[in-house]
Parts: sequence; structure tokens; C-alpha cells
Amino acid sequence: MSFKMRSTDLGDVSMEDGDTSAESSGLIGQLSKRREVSRLKADGLHESVEQSAFFATDSQADTQADIQIDQAIAQLLTEDFHRQWDHSKQLAKQFSEWGDRSIPILLRHLNAQSDPDIQWFLVRILSRFAHPSVIEALSALLVKTSNEHLQMEITKALAGFGDCAITCLSSLLTVSVDQALEPTTHRQRLLAAQVLSRIRRTKTIEPLLTVADDPDPVLREIAIEALGSFHDARITPLLLAALEDEPAICLEAIRALGRRSDLLSAVDLVTPLQSCLHSPHEVIACESAMALGRLGHRLAITALGEQLSEPIATPVKTSIVQALGRLHSKQWPLLL
Repeated sequence: MSFKMRSTDLGDVSMEDGDTSAESSGLIGQLSKRREVSRLKADGLHESVEQSAFFATDSQADTQADIQIDQAIAQLLTEDFHRQWDHSKQLAKQFSEWGDRSIPILLRHLNAQSDPDIQWFLVRILSRFAHPSVIEALSALLVKTSNEHLQMEITKALAGFGDCAITCLSSLLTVSVDQALEPTTHRQRLLAAQVLSRIRRTKTIEPLLTVADDPDPVLREIAIEALGSFHDARITPLLLAALEDEPAICLEAIRALGRRSDLLSAVDLVTPLQSCLHSPHEVIACESAMALGRLGHRLAITALGEQLSEPIATPVKTSIVQALGRLHSKQWPLLL
């Protein structure tokens, strides 16, 4: 009886030991988890510290580069022209290495400067960055400045950007009729058209077409001269119509049509160019003779030969003979 009770007591004791063991295991597990969480937090904090150090280093590098850029520009501004010329070449390479981070600083100095010579050097450096902010700034300066040398350098830079500059320059051409009469806007459109005419890419055709029949004859001349270098079906009618325009525009159209012998099978170019041989302006008649000679078509040779039998100015006759002579044709002597 007592044995059984001891056995029961022992059993109770055994159960209590089991509960204590389970509780201990649970405490150990919780402590392990806490240690793991602490370790992870420590690792995360370490990583955060490393990232902060990295970004701080990167930020310091940016700041250092900005200081170097400012110092380089400041040095450029204090030098004479010859040193500026040599220094700007070195700076251009250095700024390229610094990358786009130098653009805002260069633009800040460009906008702060009023000396066109200093602006010229800054534009020369900026011409290495085909960035929208650079294109916009140079386009704005192109409109603002009246210095011809600076305008030429800006035009050269924008033309070098190619497609990147076309959109910005095209927007400068689009103005209302009233705005077009304003002197500032008029100069802006002329400069934009000049830059577009120098890029010579197919994307410039659309904006140039918009000014091909502009009231301003200078804009029409720029557009016709540039469009004449493209083979586009929309351009040929404009060139033929331009033969009736002012002499400077007519000359550009004649030169362009004289290079389009590929159109002869579909378009009569000989008759309108032959009509120009009778122009009261000798320069137009002479250019027409040369254009007909370049076409080299049988009908063009006949037209030139017939013109020699008429009383014409000596310079025009000389141009006809030269045009026919270049063809080395056996037909034209028979037509005299």
C-alpha cells in the first residue's frame, strides 16, 4: 500500500521534473530567438552604417567635383584669350570625364555671364553635352545675344547635337502671325531656321516645310536651300514654285533642281529651267544654263543649243557653252 503510494509520489515527482524540463527548453528557445533578433538588428545596423558611409563618401565626391568644376571655370574667366583657348581644350576633356554633374554649374556660369567672349568659351565646352537642358539654354542664348561670333558658335554646337536639337529648334519656328512681326521673334526664327538648315537630317524636313512659303523671303531662302538637298516628293513642287520667287530664292531652287536628274522620267524640269534662261537677271540665266547642263538630258542639251542662236548677253552665252562643254556631247555642235 505504502509502495504504491510512493510509486504514485514518484510518478508525480517525475511529471513535475518533466514540466520543469519543458519550461527550461522553452526559455532557452526564447533566449536563442532573442539573441538571433539582436544579431540581425546588429547586422542591419552595421549595414545601415556602411550604406551611410558609402553615400556620405559619394556625396563628398560630388561636392569635391563641384568645387573643382567651379575652380576650373573661375580660372578660365580670369585668363587672357590665348590661355583661355588652350585651357578650354583641356577643360572640355576634363568636363567630359566629370559627366553630366558639370552641366548645371556650366549653365549657371553661362547665364551669369554678360561677356560674349567668356560665353563663347563656355558654349564651346557645353557643345560636348547633348543634354536637353543644354539645348534649351543654348537656344535661349541664341535668341538673346546679338554677338555674331557667339551666334555662330551656338549654331555650330546645336547643329552638332543633331536630332536632340531638332525638337527644341522646331518649336522656335512656330509662332502666331502677330508674333512673327516682332523683331525679337523674327530674329529667333531666322536663327532657328539657320541651325536646322545645317543639321541636314530628314527630321528637319517637317519644320523647314513650315517656313518654305513664309512671308519673310530670308526664311524662304534658308528653307529652299536646305530642302533642296533632300529627296522628298513634297519638296519638288516647292522648288518649281520657287523659280517664280525673288532672285536669291530662285537661284537656290535652280541649283537644287539641277541635281535632280532622277526626276526627269516623271517631272518636266527642262521647260521651267529653260524659261529661266530668259530671266532679266543674268545670274539666274547663267545658273539655269549650268543646271540644264548638269541634268544632261537630251532635251536639256537641245534647249541650251537653241538658246545660243538667240541674242543673249555674253555672260549667259558663256555659261551655256561651258555647260555643254562639260557634257562632252556630240549633239550640241550640230544645233548651232
